[in-house]
Amino acid sequence: RPEFPELARAVTNGIVFTRASAPGAWTVESLPQVLAGQQGNTYIDTNGDLRFEQGGKERSFTDYDTVFSDFRKRDYRTVMIGCYLPYADLIGADADVCVSYDLYRFMGTSPPALAANSIVENVRIRLSFIHPAIGWPANYIKHRYFVRVAETIHELTLRALRLPEPFFAVVHHSVPHMPFIFEREGPREKLHKPATLQVEDYMGNLYYTDTLLGEIVDASRARPDGGPLIVFTADHGFRVDPMWDGLSGSKLAEQHKHVPLIVLPPGYTEKKVIDTPFELTCMRDVLVRWADTGEWPEPDEFDLAITDKEREENDDDRVH
Repeated sequence: RPEFPELARAVTNGIVFTRASAPGAWTVESLPQVLAGQQGNTYIDTNGDLRFEQGGKERSFTDYDTVFSDFRKRDYRTVMIGCYLPYADLIGADADVCVSYDLYRFMGTSPPALAANSIVENVRIRLSFIHPAIGWPANYIKHRYFVRVAETIHELTLRALRLPEPFFAVVHHSVPHMPFIFEREGPREKLHKPATLQVEDYMGNLYYTDTLLGEIVDASRARPDGGPLIVFTADHGFRVDPMWDGLSGSKLAEQHKHVPLIVLPPGYTEKKVIDTPFELTCMRDVLVRWADTGEWPEPDEFDLAITDKEREENDDDRVH
């Protein structure tokens, strides 16, 4: 689309997946499964520990190896930069560098804390709409924090792209996630105004994401070695409907699992569109193959038809 010039420029030399899907409809459910290459149910318990359940077995997520351990074994320097989850706890020593803005723990993870946060947020938003002067200090403080997180994550991403040795980095950016407070060139001028769930405000975050994407691609391709393999995707999809439901079984949540997936291999000189379904939990194995062979698999080679029994045996092998 013409509104996203950097995205259009990037995909002229890349692979676009039209039917990629995330394993969950929100971050805490989805992203851990992608990092571990597992399928199951993830949740944060009342002690703030991320739990993983599959096949009737329940473990702490920290019991699992992740894609970071795969790359460490291959002598890559590993970097994790992200927000929302406690990555330093989840990945541990498998990340040589880890910067984590744990927003879930910041808000509180126990049921009373989550309920209280929900009540406070609803009151704050309603007061802001009744009269901006009532809610503007809280709006400004919260929005300024999210701006700082977004800008810091992007700055650290560009720094990571200057690493001289072979490296593997995962960046979990905070945009285009809500709050919708950005424009194409950066944060909007009036951060004290309440953030809405309107599509036009969401588009502002998308425009800003497009700008960041262009800067990442330029920084990558400016490297003397031509730059690394770049994968752009999301841990869940479109979420602006104010009636969205985070429950895994809801129809709306299933729609949120449809995500963008763009792969930019170094030296690639064509645009390729793949309509074959692709599950992001397969990405761990695909990236390891890339590291070992330098080849991106064809669609019929994706691990899409793995049986439950095979997956359970494979999952047991990945518990340390």
